Amino acid sequence: MFQLIMLTPMPSQRPASLCSTPFLKPPCAFCKASSTNPLIVPPKLKSPVNSNPPFVSSRSSDPKPSLKRSPCQQPIFDSILETHIKDHNLNYLMNKVCRGWNYTSNHLSDEDGRIVVIWKDSVSVNILCQSRQTLTCEVKIPSSSLFVYTAIYASNESTERADLWVELLNLHHTYALSTVPWMLGGDLNQIIHYDEHSIASVNSFTARMVELKDCLLQMELFDMRFQGPLFTWSNRQPDDPIAKKLDCLLINNHVLNLFPNCTSFFLPTFFSDHSPCITDLSFTIPSSGTRPFKFFNYLTLHP
Repeated sequence: MFQLIMLTPMPSQRPASLCSTPFLKPPCAFCKASSTNPLIVPPKLKSPVNSNPPFVSSRSSDPKPSLKRSPCQQPIFDSILETHIKDHNLNYLMNKVCRGWNYTSNHLSDEDGRIVVIWKDSVSVNILCQSRQTLTCEVKIPSSSLFVYTAIYASNESTERADLWVELLNLHHTYALSTVPWMLGGDLNQIIHYDEHSIASVNSFTARMVELKDCLLQMELFDMRFQGPLFTWSNRQPDDPIAKKLDCLLINNHVLNLFPNCTSFFLPTFFSDHSPCITDLSFTIPSSGTRPFKFFNYLTLHP
């Protein structure tokens, strides 16, 4: 999966946009995970001076992107999830797939590097902390104030996810994230409400739902406005189909103050079992309401 910030070709006063897409088929023999959704490109990387957890930086002289993208989407920041890329293959693969971008990963916390963050030259990134299930950084994009971004790839094990919720609460307290714009995006591997499950018999809250919901309430996080399908994951089994909303982009009120019109767009699944998601921080909300009725007086004179 990808969580990716993109800058639309608008005046410099406009903020950037954020995007997420899952992994697809493996791009090479070095990587067990799949490549990105063809509709959304993993940005090319490059790295600024960092603090705290060390990171690897790679930049190619050829800034040409390796994947196509829509002309209205210009990625500038991305978090790649569920990579299964070994540390010794990371440099080779990033130069191959994401030439000209900076990058860092959570290989210090997980040998498979479940999370890789990449960004363009115009973005300043400072890594705050990392763990096996998260990577948190400060992000400064052009013409915008700094915000904090946490990439998440939650474990399939409920006990490890419970540890993750505690970790996020500690993160929220340690870095005083209630006072700054904070985005948290990725695969939670857990639904928050029973409506986020496709099976009708799932019609009540479970202890795990309540646990996550309580965590988000304490951190004052909520879903960013989004369009597209509600369910972002499916088991891809026609005989016994199951779909859930496992992927999300959560924000606090400070993000809305910084990006009032920010909107996420979940796209149909392709090769992956997760839906790609583009989040535009500079999205223009269509005007609403009915137009006033206009009548030309000369029509009354028409025979």
